[in-house]
Amino acid sequence: MEAEAAERRAVGLQFVRDLHQGRFDLDYYRRIEIGMDLEQVTAHLGDSGKEVSRSTEGPTTTLVMEWGDETGSISVTFLDGKVSAKSKKSP
Repeated sequence: MEAEAAERRAVGLQFVRDLHQGRFDLDYYRRIEIGMDLEQVTAHLGDSGKEVSRSTEGPTTTLVMEWGDETGSISVTFLDGKVSAKSKKSP
């Protein structure tokens, strides 16, 4: 019984790895376009993004988010809610 449960967990973990493999590769990086909003970026990269920094200066808000795993990471800067810059790091 325990062996079957362990096997199901392993299969489930492999499914999750397969689902996200390459999620932060160059192809996904290229899908992020200047002017997109956070919802659009999240649709491409998933909801696992982490807030790196946020600042407000007068009426302008800057937010930096990062998505990443063992395949690399993508950082996106939002200026007043829209993508203004992006960068990619490989492992």
